[in-house]
Amino acid sequence: MQQAQKIEALRGARAEAPAAVHPLSGWGLVALAFTNVAIAYAVVFSFPIFLPVLVEDFRASRGTVAAAFSWAISAVIRVSPSRVIIPGSLI
Repeated sequence: MQQAQKIEALRGARAEAPAAVHPLSGWGLVALAFTNVAIAYAVVFSFPIFLPVLVEDFRASRGTVAAAFSWAISAVIRVSPSRVIIPGSLI
C-alpha cells in the first residue's frame, strides 16, 4: 500500500527547474581571480617603464618618484584599496 502511494505521489509531482547558477561560482570565479592577478602584476611590473616619464612630469628625482610609488603600494596592501583609491581620486 505504501508503495502504491509513493508511486501516485511521484506521478503527481511536478518537475522543478534547476536553481540558477551564480556567475561567480566555479570557472567564473577562477577567471575573475586570474584577471585580477594579471592586472595587479601588470601595474607593479610596468612601473619601471613609466618611471622616466613620471620623473619628467613631476620634475622630481627618480628616488622620490620611486619612494612615492612604494609608499602607495604599501598603503594599498596595509589598508583596503578602496580606502586609498577614493581619497586619492578626490585629491
